[in-house]
Amino acid sequence: MIKRSAHKEDLEMLDDDLIADFLHGCKLNLTAAYARARVLRTEGARGESGESLKKFAHRLAGSAGIYGYSSVGVVALRLENLMRVLVRRRHPVSAHSMTKILSLLDTISKTLGFAPGGPS
Repeated sequence: MIKRSAHKEDLEMLDDDLIADFLHGCKLNLTAAYARARVLRTEGARGESGESLKKFAHRLAGSAGIYGYSSVGVVALRLENLMRVLVRRRHPVSAHSMTKILSLLDTISKTLGFAPGGPS
């Protein structure tokens, strides 16, 4: 079972279908995020993929807690901050930064109950 954290009363107000929709959206967006991360290796963070990955992380950081996944929100915020720095620098993405990006995506995936490396 996936661990969710929030006040029990708040989570009881959420419809199971809403949570399922949230998770389905996360699955689709994570698949796209992994694809964007792979593009970063060649185009760097200054391209569309860097900005898209930053926006994905921002949206997830803001919405995860609403659905009881506050730990996902914290990791997504870390990813957003990393991407903000990389996009601002306009330099190629180092191997170290790529490892961090993929590690953060893997943590998000695993916490939501998906396989690391991209949901299938």
